[in-house]
Amino acid sequence: MKYMKSTDDVTKQGSSAKEAKFKGGVIVNVGSSSAHGGRIDQGAYAASKAAIQLLTETLSLEGKAQGIHAYCVVPRRTATGMRKSIFPDEEKRNLLEPEQVARTILDVIFEANPCLSGMVYNIR
Repeated sequence: MKYMKSTDDVTKQGSSAKEAKFKGGVIVNVGSSSAHGGRIDQGAYAASKAAIQLLTETLSLEGKAQGIHAYCVVPRRTATGMRKSIFPDEEKRNLLEPEQVARTILDVIFEANPCLSGMVYNIR
């Protein structure tokens, strides 16, 4: 599925590190609120984003022994090129800025709490 390609590529790299007895690390996947409800013409996209959330939970369990923590950040509507192409008339003031999402991802990385590994962080 094209929407999962980069997540799959990174996961394969993480699996290689795990096999090499790598100790510690943080994986942050980016999901979408589309995973929580279907939208017209976005079935594959929504399904892939739901899969990313479940993959994050699985990676958290699989990486625990090596100290690898996995989290999923799910931003609400964000001012991206893809969003603008789908909703060209949407008011930008109702959208998150990509920088806000990036800051949240950095917060998750630097505050990596093992007890919260596998969790989904919804950015509102």
